[in-house]
Amino acid sequence: MKPLQESVLRKISNAGRSIVEMFGSIGRGKEWKYDYFREYLLALSRGDNFLLPRRDYKKRVRLDENWHDVLDTIRRESKDGVEKYSVIGVNKEKRAVFVREVPLSGHADHVPVETIHLAVDEMERKVGADLVVDIHSHPDWLLSGLWGDSKEVRRAAFSPGDLFRLIHKSQSHFVGVLVEGNENLFVFRTRGTERVDLNLVVLSQQTFTDYWLNYYGFRRFRLGSGTEVMTNQNKKITGWDVNVGIAERHKLVIYRGLSGGDLFRVVP
Repeated sequence: MKPLQESVLRKISNAGRSIVEMFGSIGRGKEWKYDYFREYLLALSRGDNFLLPRRDYKKRVRLDENWHDVLDTIRRESKDGVEKYSVIGVNKEKRAVFVREVPLSGHADHVPVETIHLAVDEMERKVGADLVVDIHSHPDWLLSGLWGDSKEVRRAAFSPGDLFRLIHKSQSHFVGVLVEGNENLFVFRTRGTERVDLNLVVLSQQTFTDYWLNYYGFRRFRLGSGTEVMTNQNKKITGWDVNVGIAERHKLVIYRGLSGGDLFRVVP
């Protein structure tokens, strides 16, 4: 694990106002520079009470070189055709942000839950950091395989299962990050996010996925290799449309950016 760059901002203390209210006064304007963004992650490590309302997420977020290194490392490692997974956590006492130096490998179309638990447990045990950001990749073959999109309409998109992990109350992270092709997607929970609290036996990740795919007219089938892909008779409907639908239903915020570039809010 290595710490991301320390913030140059002063330590936020609670002097009659919540950390979020104080952060909001620091981060006025249309964008968050990295230091402001980092302060928000530090606040989130203290729990749901520090989530911002959806309307207060800025139109633009600037990441620093440490974040770009993390994302581009995962991008390069994913060229072997399997998903990669990493975590970013916060040690509240040290006010330090930690990330795995080497991402873990999953399978071609998913990251096993055992791999996720390994990364989270290791971070808690070695550096005393609580999970804040969950990062995974979609390898290159998914650019045309997962959703059955043509190259002309293809945009990076979370799977419904990715978003389920963010909104189900059994999960503790606040930010989900996807590295796919040359793009980075960030999805945030907000103060208004409607989280799913049903028993996983009643509403599983697969059930959630099936509902949203059926709602948008997607049908799934398996290739000879056993890998699952999807198709839609309505070629105008893409995986990105599913992302927007879930984000609007559950009051999430999504940013999109290119490798090495800033993030821009695309939902809402």
